[in-house]
Amino acid sequence: MKVRIWIDPRIPPDAIRVSAACSQPLEAIEFAGNVVSPSMVRCTRGVRPGLAVGTTVGRVLGLRSRMFLHGRMQDGHLKLGPCLALYAERAYGRRPFQEQTELFRDLARLGARRGVAVAVLVPGDWARRRAYLWTGSGWRRGRLMAPDIVLRRSGVFAPSRFSTAWREIEDLRSAGLLHTLPRECSDKWALYRWLHTDSEFRRHLPRTEVARTARDIWMYVKQRKDVYVKPVHGTGGRGVIRVQWAPKDAVRVTYHSEMGDSRTRTEMLTDLADWQRWWRLRGLRDAVMQDALSLLRTDDDRPIDFRWLVQWVASEPRVVARVGRIGGPGAVTTNLHTGADAVWAVDAMQKAGVSVDHIDTWLDEMDTLALQVARALRDRYGAYAECGVDLARDMDGQLYLLEVNPTPGRRMLRQLDPGVRRWSLDLLLEYAITAAGYAGGQR
Repeated sequence: MKVRIWIDPRIPPDAIRVSAACSQPLEAIEFAGNVVSPSMVRCTRGVRPGLAVGTTVGRVLGLRSRMFLHGRMQDGHLKLGPCLALYAERAYGRRPFQEQTELFRDLARLGARRGVAVAVLVPGDWARRRAYLWTGSGWRRGRLMAPDIVLRRSGVFAPSRFSTAWREIEDLRSAGLLHTLPRECSDKWALYRWLHTDSEFRRHLPRTEVARTARDIWMYVKQRKDVYVKPVHGTGGRGVIRVQWAPKDAVRVTYHSEMGDSRTRTEMLTDLADWQRWWRLRGLRDAVMQDALSLLRTDDDRPIDFRWLVQWVASEPRVVARVGRIGGPGAVTTNLHTGADAVWAVDAMQKAGVSVDHIDTWLDEMDTLALQVARALRDRYGAYAECGVDLARDMDGQLYLLEVNPTPGRRMLRQLDPGVRRWSLDLLLEYAITAAGYAGGQR
């Protein structure tokens, strides 16, 4: 049931008033890990379930006036929720959660209407049982003992917070609260090795090897001629370079000089020692080497790949959005952080001259592969809310599985259709309601 809550200073501070039929004695109320046994319970008739609480009860539980939450009654114990916590890196200034600030705000506003309390955890908060709590108009610091569901929303943390963040994330996973795929899924080499064990996925994987040294890359490029080199844990297109074998045993290196800059730089490195020096100066370490694909291209020679957003609804995965990413001419990546454009997948295929009949077939094949990946991930890692599946087609139409993103953003959807973005956020809230047990689901 959905319960309307307000703080009422007219009743005793440690009492409550229930606007609903009391079919069993109410002995305790719980919200986000806080539990109160009210000194007095009064039941009155109401049009819809409501809960007026005294000031002390409201403070201890961490409630605020005019909240809507879901309620579950069992053996005299009323549990309110769910509380959905987002674990993210902290920033300072007007955007406290970096580029996700607007997403968190919109999710909190939707949650207030759907009966989901939204909070934000930053590194160090879980140990202190503190969080940023939504007030209805902004964020304030407050106590948060135990959210019902936690979604990790950041994969990169400042060096000073790195160890704390990943220790807390593992603690949340051990407690059964975390509903995000593990960091292992962001490890390109670990993910590739696992996917490669399945014959259904293997045929969709581009040839990939791991490099531990600059010499490993040199020898692989000498053999394969045209290779993309990616950091094992890189995100957002950061650190991706293209290395091509050139005449006289040299290599041509192409890369984006800065994030958000669509321009590329090209350097010629004339021998192995020159290449090793360049690699060392850039501070690069372990990487995966992936054969360059002849990606589908627009009429004006811009490369295309795709992001499928898959979210779990009840007990089934659903393709929520199909987005095409169109890189600039000569771009190393098709990521928005390096200047790519987002369009709907259908439009991207049309820009590449794909026929209508082929588009329908391609979409069905890509849906099938993305959903197979989503189910396999759940079988391996347990329940999670969503993932981004990166796909590609080459000029012959061959379908490739590139990567899986455990924390897909909504930037592309914000550009393309705010309505679809809102729907995807609403599905996250629906997932939290069901996974926390307020809609017949089990955690």
